[in-house]
Amino acid sequence: MEKLWEKTKRPYLFLILNTLFWMVCGLLGWGILQFFVFKSLMWAICFAGYPAFFIGFVGGVLFLWKKM
Repeated sequence: MEKLWEKTKRPYLFLILNTLFWMVCGLLGWGILQFFVFKSLMWAICFAGYPAFFIGFVGGVLFLWKKM
């Protein structure tokens, strides 16, 4: 998060990029696991949504709160 903040320096852009990054990470995790278990699209939404919201958005807000 620190490197992303150093590159953007804009809170709204930082939150958007951080949320998208964690959403993609969740989708990659689902993409690997969907070959063995979790084959439905509902699982893809869960694997993308939970990390995007909790780690990406909430974690980004807490990071910015500490920084500013």
